[in-house]
Amino acid sequence: MGGVIQRDPVSAASTTHDVIVIGGGIYGVAVAHRATRLGLRPLLIERDDFGGATSGNSLRILHGGIRSLQTFDLGCFRDMFVAQTWFLRHFPEHLAALECLMPLYGQGLRRPGAFRMALALDQLLRRACGQGHRSSILPPGGVLDADATRRRFPLVPSLGLQGAGVWYDAIMRHPQRVLIDWLRWACAGGATALNRVAAQQLLIKDGRVAGVLAQDRVAGTSLCFRASTVINCAGPWSEELGRAFDPNTRARFRPTLAFNLLLDRPPIAPCAVAVATPTGSGRTYFIVPWGNHTLVGTYHGPWSGLPHHPNPSEEQIGQMLRELNAAVPGWDLQSNAVVRVCSGLLPGTSGAGEEGLQTQATVHDHGRIGGPVGLFTVSGVKFTTAPVVAARALRAAGFRTV
Repeated sequence: MGGVIQRDPVSAASTTHDVIVIGGGIYGVAVAHRATRLGLRPLLIERDDFGGATSGNSLRILHGGIRSLQTFDLGCFRDMFVAQTWFLRHFPEHLAALECLMPLYGQGLRRPGAFRMALALDQLLRRACGQGHRSSILPPGGVLDADATRRRFPLVPSLGLQGAGVWYDAIMRHPQRVLIDWLRWACAGGATALNRVAAQQLLIKDGRVAGVLAQDRVAGTSLCFRASTVINCAGPWSEELGRAFDPNTRARFRPTLAFNLLLDRPPIAPCAVAVATPTGSGRTYFIVPWGNHTLVGTYHGPWSGLPHHPNPSEEQIGQMLRELNAAVPGWDLQSNAVVRVCSGLLPGTSGAGEEGLQTQATVHDHGRIGGPVGLFTVSGVKFTTAPVVAARALRAAGFRTV
């Protein structure tokens, strides 16, 4: 599966590519790899290091869609379980099963009956899609009673507790290893990947994309890369780059800060625990065992700074710790428990006064609204759904998909 990631910008500039992909995060790598599976010769350029921004700071969980079934979001469920299955099939050496537990208090969708319905619907939809079981390494889920929940999660708030929903997702031991192995696979299939190459200008000929003018940040030289299709997967910079290439592009989202915390605290349970903030933001946090430490996330909040250093403020970190303490009384987290902050930017909902994370990835065809024909911008949300969105982006670009 693995190929060589050979950095040769001059050679890449001497040939014509089928598609240029901008951005070496998980979505750019997914598009480049998918293109090779269609028999295309893609060029991937990344201004810094591959997987060095939001992709490298994820919570490491590959969700299978169970939680989306509680709200009957069938489209999201399908994307999640198809993509999770793809990862489990192709990167088993980098993944492990992760037991997830969600306390249920009989309110709204957090009821034992609603969770059992979600589990049954999960199995029904998988059988309809020809995948009757989640995976050989992911056991089936279930519902625990209140006593079993307390034994599994001793710090669980007991007032009103009716039990817990249990399901299994996959966890990546090292997201960067997944990304780099995926990129090596793309290179083995004919992709060219260049880091430290920054896209500067879109080249246009007769109203259609002809390539990209870019700077080799190592040599300090400018190079022209040729292709009739450009797919912008620049993550937090995708809208900024999209507007630079197509000034008439309207604002589609605003950046939202997302961060996780690595805590110098032993796990509070032998499994991952999904807890809801009882007051205030209403966020749901995942508390994930990570060796002798604990990984918690994800906090989403507004962001108005530059995309290059999206670090949360002390107040935002403090708010997250207060919300975790409210959700898990007796944990008593303090700021000195924070070992590392893993942060990045994701597309948030647009519009004045709104706050929240965009729930679905989007593929914007600039040519359809008067922009350059052959230019596409991908706005991804979740690490998990990258394989599915990559296929969608290439289909939107007019390439045959299989």
